[in-house]
Amino acid sequence: MTKHYIGCLGMALLTQALFLSPALAQPGGDRPEPPQFQAPIYIDRPQWMDYETPQSEPLANVSKRVASYGEQSYDIDTLLYNGTGAIDIVVMGDGYTDLEQDKLTRDAKACTDHLFETSPFDRYKSFFNVFVLHIVSPESGISHPGQWKQETDSTGRMVCPENSPLPIVNKKTFFSTHLDGWGTHRIIGAWGEHKAKDLIRLYFPRCKFPCILCNTDEYGGAGGDILIATCNRASSDIYVHELAHVFGDLADEYFGGDVYMCEKPNLSATRDSSRVRWARWLDDPEVGVFPHRGGRIGSRYVKPTQASETSRYCKMERLDKEFCPVCRERLVEAIHEQVSLIADALPADTVLSPLKKREKMTFALERVFEAEGDTLSITWSIDGQEVARDTRAITVSGRQLSPNQTHEIRVEVHDASPFVRNPRCRELHTQSRTWMVARRR
Repeated sequence: MTKHYIGCLGMALLTQALFLSPALAQPGGDRPEPPQFQAPIYIDRPQWMDYETPQSEPLANVSKRVASYGEQSYDIDTLLYNGTGAIDIVVMGDGYTDLEQDKLTRDAKACTDHLFETSPFDRYKSFFNVFVLHIVSPESGISHPGQWKQETDSTGRMVCPENSPLPIVNKKTFFSTHLDGWGTHRIIGAWGEHKAKDLIRLYFPRCKFPCILCNTDEYGGAGGDILIATCNRASSDIYVHELAHVFGDLADEYFGGDVYMCEKPNLSATRDSSRVRWARWLDDPEVGVFPHRGGRIGSRYVKPTQASETSRYCKMERLDKEFCPVCRERLVEAIHEQVSLIADALPADTVLSPLKKREKMTFALERVFEAEGDTLSITWSIDGQEVARDTRAITVSGRQLSPNQTHEIRVEVHDASPFVRNPRCRELHTQSRTWMVARRR
């Protein structure tokens, strides 16, 4: 495990506006009122990340980084590193005091280990980087604010919306995370979510999947712009479930409310088994066209599986299940949308100096992303004619090339995943690199 460091540097405006403001720093007393109900929207790429990102150095190769955000310094643990081009996941802790930072590392590692023991992520572990950003909170734990309840005698008091026996309390934490989000005890909100977004923008510009891990044993979590999970004994499964929302745009297959019902990879208003979007998986005995339980709108929708005590699928309905083939396929496609199979190839330049008749030049795949257990096919061609297959490098002689002409050397890499049946997705699973080289007389 590699440790890096984020120190302090003066950016006064950012510090004053986002850290020193009492309304933001203290979840009790002067905290801003929680926002009115707004349903989370699960999308492939969070809208707040639509900005130009600099090509920063690979984090694992940086011995020291400097952040200007408040008066504290931030350590970074690297739990998993597979190089530039891999998908960055950043876990930030909330409600962990200075003495609890080792616990944050253990909690983050437990979630990370479980993620990569879960299919399909177990095959694609080499496609990810995972970092832990150590944020120190003044107090341990997270808030349980309850909500205002008007009594008959016109006096008010804060009570849990679901009558949890957990005491009503407001904690001073960096991101101001809290239970009772949107009127539901287990939904975790973060009044300081904007600070997490700022840290990601500034210091992890390639990260598409940030996570806040909350230091509480209460069951809960949330998916949206930022994945939020607690340290309940089921937190590792919550982490994976919520990541599937953020990462794969997957819907819950239990009924959470009519407001969440819309077309998703695993949710559809089309009931015709020949036209439903997962028709290609209906040969699996547990995949079908099942009515979605729910209200007036929810009852119009169907889902691919129906979880029960004895069923195998699906984690989008029950945490103790596997992802069904429909959700698993979508997660694999999301991985391929983020990662190019060819990470590095040689020569680095794609337009090369002319090659003499007796000269030779080597072309090589220096680094590729390869899923465990999948069949990675490699095809080399010169001017469209195949010259080699399933090798990481070829040597081209000037004798193979016609003089006074420019020739195309091309390598194509394809990941033949057994988890994907959608023919439209073949292009996502194929990457190529092309070099142009001329032949001298």
